Amino acid sequence: EMLRSLVGSEMCIRDRIKAGSVIAATIPIMPSVIRTSDRVNAICILTLFTFPVSAFAAERSVSSPSDYKYGTSVTYNVLTDEISYGDDQVKESSSTPNTSKQKGVVINNTQTSLTSSPDLTYAPISDTLLSPYRNVCYVSGILPDGTSIRGSGVLVYTNILLTSGHMVYQSNHGGWIHDLQVMPARNGGSAPLGITTSTSITTNNAWIGNADPDWDWAIIDLANSYSTWQTFGYYTDYKASVGSLIEHIGFPLNNTNYYMYHCSGYITEATDRRMYFDAYSQDGFSGGAIIDSNSGALVGITRGVWAKNYPWEKYDCVRINEDLSNRISMHIKEKQ
Repeated sequence: EMLRSLVGSEMCIRDRIKAGSVIAATIPIMPSVIRTSDRVNAICILTLFTFPVSAFAAERSVSSPSDYKYGTSVTYNVLTDEISYGDDQVKESSSTPNTSKQKGVVINNTQTSLTSSPDLTYAPISDTLLSPYRNVCYVSGILPDGTSIRGSGVLVYTNILLTSGHMVYQSNHGGWIHDLQVMPARNGGSAPLGITTSTSITTNNAWIGNADPDWDWAIIDLANSYSTWQTFGYYTDYKASVGSLIEHIGFPLNNTNYYMYHCSGYITEATDRRMYFDAYSQDGFSGGAIIDSNSGALVGITRGVWAKNYPWEKYDCVRINEDLSNRISMHIKEKQ
């Protein structure tokens, strides 16, 4: 929800990823009550393909950001303050297929017509333990300069959260988030699934170095595990995704009672890494869920307001494409 502060900001990866230069705090694990609920299972299997990238420990010298390919994953270990690169981009050989239980859904979509406005009713969720709402999380924390930040995220596995990059790293506020708290299915003052924190946070050098909106994503490894998670997937043809009906879910900032809200809408434009939609959004929805209404799969995470006075209004999200789906799957495989 702090997108306005990112406009025009200058980020330098050298200032944030060298050993000893990361500003962060050790975060105590919060007490948690885990409730049993039905799992949301993936529909089909993906073959992983990502480019090979060497991984380095934080203490290894880095001559310049150009040592790494644009978009290389950058992981901050909250417990050790170490930084590593490309950990979720190791290419698998055919003899070691991905056998994780949760993989991205391939959505074989076809072009649909965007002919009328959907039901734009913007309303709170009364029962957040229903699917998919139980997988949507309230996320909060503090940036190194003391700025508080709050937004949303989505459980994509028992202990893995997908959210926006600007929810975890902002150069103009000092770097990595700390004192991070995650509340799945928060319902006002109630946290029915408890509260947890992070053990590691992954984003990428395109976001850290350039605040590139196409790369505004983060994958958070959580301290606690849950028995519920959200199916995620990607459209095989992003151009044909235009006209697809979606449900937008998150925690609006102007809602002082911390209730979860949702709204339906259509995808109005799409690129390989971003989608634009007309379901209502505002600050606090950052990192929130964009659910494909046909398949029930998570297909994007909210970024913010892109333009006013669009036929309804124009908001954007980071699209889950094959690359991001594969990176999430690698995190899941490491947890199994």
